[in-house]
Amino acid sequence: MSRLGVALEWLGGPLRLFGYPWRRQQVTGDLIAPSGMSAADLADEVLAGLFARPGRMSLTVLGTVIGLAALVATLGLSRTAGNRIVGHFDALAATEIVVSRSATSSPEASALPWDAPARLERLNGVAAAGNMSTVDVGGRQISTSPISDPTRQTEFKLSVQAASPGLFAAVRAELRSGRFLDEGNSSRADRVAVLGPSAAQKLAVGGLAPLPAIRIGDDAYLVVGILEGVARPHPQYVYAGMSLQRRLIVDMLRAIRELAGGAFQQLPSSEAGFSSPDTRADFERYFRGATATARERVKLLKLVWDFVGTEFGGRQLQYEMFYSASQPVVNTRMFRAYDWARATAAVDRCLGEYA
Repeated sequence: MSRLGVALEWLGGPLRLFGYPWRRQQVTGDLIAPSGMSAADLADEVLAGLFARPGRMSLTVLGTVIGLAALVATLGLSRTAGNRIVGHFDALAATEIVVSRSATSSPEASALPWDAPARLERLNGVAAAGNMSTVDVGGRQISTSPISDPTRQTEFKLSVQAASPGLFAAVRAELRSGRFLDEGNSSRADRVAVLGPSAAQKLAVGGLAPLPAIRIGDDAYLVVGILEGVARPHPQYVYAGMSLQRRLIVDMLRAIRELAGGAFQQLPSSEAGFSSPDTRADFERYFRGATATARERVKLLKLVWDFVGTEFGGRQLQYEMFYSASQPVVNTRMFRAYDWARATAAVDRCLGEYA
């Protein structure tokens, strides 16, 4: 007889297994008394588990803190960037339309006519319209004097824009001094210029009393006005915000998923568990968090799940990623709007400092 058979024979009782007659012993009463654990014993076990591996516990706490800090930083950065743009230009968001030439067509076929503002102003609801086009000045520098001063920089690589008279009203420009361009300047093709505040500061043009002039290469232009500012967002910063936002939203939702972990799978399916007297106590006990009640924790996780796991969350993510355009299109717009002249001038200035 095998050892298994001997053991079963020792237990006793009539039983037939694998062809062998066994007997099962009739057991009465409890063989093992139920064990009990006091609150002090439970506290000792908890402390022993925490401090048995202090290095591992410290790394776990550090990882949690870093994860929360990353989430807060991601949310704060995206919210700050969005609020800065929305706060400055929300009034213009629904009232300004920018029409630009097609990037896929030839310049001749997609060029906008110079009388486009007059055509647009005939439309009902158009308050102001104007043309603006970047002037390719090549390698010519802009200065206020034909004489080069060796003690300071007098020539600058600045962006030059050709503007129609109606542009200033369309962008809600404000004057610091002087006046805007008018129809007479446009019809006579006068060599006049209106400086922005940054260009006026670089060129040291503080007022119009001495009738200042600027030189673009060898061509002189009379300065008739200095702008205080315009209520129009710079395309470079708008497209930078779009590009950054559609990347951060994906990273943010991924971070939220990783922080929540498997907590979503433990959520109750309805409010009935908190209302039923049979399950209320268990729900309040097992769904509570370290600093939140069970109801508060379930509400928070339900809200997070709405953003990362529901049909609404999926549609919202798709909208945030493509409401402006796909990433390649946004990058192309950013490339075109970037101030390459300013960046090139900064590189040239740095290189010029080398002996």
